[in-house]
Amino acid sequence: MVGDPRTEFLQHHKPAVRDAAERLIATITGCARFDEAIKWRQLTFAIDSDFDHWVCAVSATATHARVAFHFGTWLDDPDAVFDTSDAEFVRRISYRSADEVDQAVVRRLVTQALEELPRFRARRRDPAPPSRRRS
Repeated sequence: MVGDPRTEFLQHHKPAVRDAAERLIATITGCARFDEAIKWRQLTFAIDSDFDHWVCAVSATATHARVAFHFGTWLDDPDAVFDTSDAEFVRRISYRSADEVDQAVVRRLVTQALEELPRFRARRRDPAPPSRRRS
């Protein structure tokens, strides 16, 4: 269906990347009722259409699907699943195939991001994330 952001996002990707992206999308949308839109060339998930404080997003390249967490530096990462980055807020996890997607880890991170969302919205003007979260 034209105009559906999920369909628009998925239609141009190779099967392996599309399958990984579809698994990520299904896992994310199983955690909460999100508003979805293509923002910044990624399928972005927000609560109450607040895309200034988006929760997470799925992006894709020719070889990878990625899930990004807007305030990922605030999230605990005991399994060290995030890609290496020195970003101030956003953290990503890359997958080459749907089989690599650990749905339990993605669910845990989405749930944690939803729990942190009110604090992130309130403190967004203070750019320093809590130091205990940085890994």
